[in-house]
Amino acid sequence: MKKSLLLVAVLCLGIINVSQASIYTFQPMPADMGDLNHAYFYSWAIAFPTLADGEVINGASLTIANLWDSTADANNVLHINLLDSAPVLSRILSPNVTFSQDQGYGFDPANEYANALAGQGDLIAEIHAPLSYYDRSTVTLNFGSMLLADLRNFVSDGTLGFGIDPDCYYANTGITFRVSTSIPEPATLMLLGIALIGGALVAKMRRKSI
Repeated sequence: MKKSLLLVAVLCLGIINVSQASIYTFQPMPADMGDLNHAYFYSWAIAFPTLADGEVINGASLTIANLWDSTADANNVLHINLLDSAPVLSRILSPNVTFSQDQGYGFDPANEYANALAGQGDLIAEIHAPLSYYDRSTVTLNFGSMLLADLRNFVSDGTLGFGIDPDCYYANTGITFRVSTSIPEPATLMLLGIALIGGALVAKMRRKSI
């Protein structure tokens, strides 16, 4: 009897793990946002697709590839905020860099070490590490439960954004935002019900045979 119930339990666990999973990937254009100049702060708006019925966001991360600080000063900081909607800012950074329609930049206030977007949305991170030109690191910021809750709320109207204020020159080779979702398949729920009923019948038959 114990072996039969164990088999049913394993079957149930296997069925529960069967679901439709999706990963949504977003990048600004240009991907490095023209590198991150300390004289400016930046915005990146994202049009998030409509989720299917029952589809739930269960994970998110922001990755900055090969990030380095031109001066490696421990006082330098890179502020990153998650926003309900990104502010509309200028798109022409220089004669050689024009942002796509979903990006922009603004001039940083005189207080270089303050976050120009303080009080807007959620502060995701303040990166203080003195990354030098010779110490290029890929930084991945994984969203915790509180950030995920706000992310779900922000995407409910189809828009969200990021605000980035570099208080030094933070060069990089690309910024990527990933969101993972899942949705139980109808067949999964049906099979789970069958497995539970089967388990109950096995237990009943075993009791009768005793």
